[in-house]
Amino acid sequence: MKRLLLFLVFLIALSIGAIFFIAIPKIEKNLEASLKEIGFKHIVIDSTAVNPTGISISQITLDKESFSKAENIKINLFWPEYLFQNEIENIEIERINLSSVTNDFKDLLYIAKQADIKKLSVLEVDELRISNIVWDTATPQGALRFGGDMTLTREETKYHIKADLNAQQRQLSFSSQWTGTFDKDRLEIDATFDQMSLSHPLLSTHRGSGWLSYATGNSIPLISGQFDAGNGKLFNIPVSNVSLVIGQEADYYPIIFRTEASGVDGVLFNMDMHYSTNIEKQLFSTGLNIEKPKDFFDYLKQNQLLNQDIDYSELGDTQTSVKIAYEPKKRFADGPFPFDVAVNNTDKNLLEGTFLIYPDSLDIRGTANSKESFMTFITTLLRIDEKNISDDVVRIDSNLKELLLAP
Repeated sequence: MKRLLLFLVFLIALSIGAIFFIAIPKIEKNLEASLKEIGFKHIVIDSTAVNPTGISISQITLDKESFSKAENIKINLFWPEYLFQNEIENIEIERINLSSVTNDFKDLLYIAKQADIKKLSVLEVDELRISNIVWDTATPQGALRFGGDMTLTREETKYHIKADLNAQQRQLSFSSQWTGTFDKDRLEIDATFDQMSLSHPLLSTHRGSGWLSYATGNSIPLISGQFDAGNGKLFNIPVSNVSLVIGQEADYYPIIFRTEASGVDGVLFNMDMHYSTNIEKQLFSTGLNIEKPKDFFDYLKQNQLLNQDIDYSELGDTQTSVKIAYEPKKRFADGPFPFDVAVNNTDKNLLEGTFLIYPDSLDIRGTANSKESFMTFITTLLRIDEKNISDDVVRIDSNLKELLLAP
């Protein structure tokens, strides 16, 4: 009996020793390696508490500044099984805080690449539950905070994902639901959005809805989606029936945007774009069709959306169209983007020209020929200095933001 008792004591001591000196260091090492594989490079794991069903970690710091961190982590497992097979039943995380800076669209692409969901497959856990996700990012339009939760469940080599993501700021608010599957090689995910509101100097929308599908492909991601809103503002002009459609072709993404002025009939705005890394596949064109210019500009003046000193009487009241088209054949490697601009009405051509837009600074330079009657209107509308006008030629050397957002 004493031998049996001594053997049991020895076995228990051996198991406890194995847990403290083998299992826990192994868990911490594997967890740190997995987090680094996901994209976090500076990992600090706080004190680990052992319990009969696993371990608890109060906090894991994920960056040098301690802005990004995970709190109250519970790793549930069966100790004998983990010691011999490294099997973890589930991981529960009460809260994850993430922090970043988003200055432009390139930063968003970088963050999306770093936060590749497929990398979560390295955790090799049957279930991962995150109760509260908080992502704070600083943008030129102010600080944004995204919140949500996520659950991953493993089925053999594939993970199923279910998540909610929301934002509740003046600049951006929405609620969304995400479902999908992924493994180390492929991700397929679908999302639905509702209660979408956007506030930006160029475009604002209210109570929009939509859907998005994303899947990794052999060459480029497969993306499609549609977003609609009943009303909003474009360049501070009230609009309705706002629609954005994202499609998928072999090596580019067709993007279609449509809306119409609210409060006046017959004013339609459209934008068609092919987004691609292949310069030969790139396309951009936008147009504004105004059925009755006088009615439209009268409406803008009445609502104090147009400078009162602008004279548009020479335009007449015939249908007028504005078209801006990107011309890739005119662009040289790494140079600015050339755009042809044309303004026409039923009677005559009012303006024709070519402008160069520099993508990094959004500076715009170029010249256009214009009818005298339209020259006065366009130079007053865009607040172009008189020194840039010579006979029927107008020269623009400005910044796109200044032109589009001019009061």
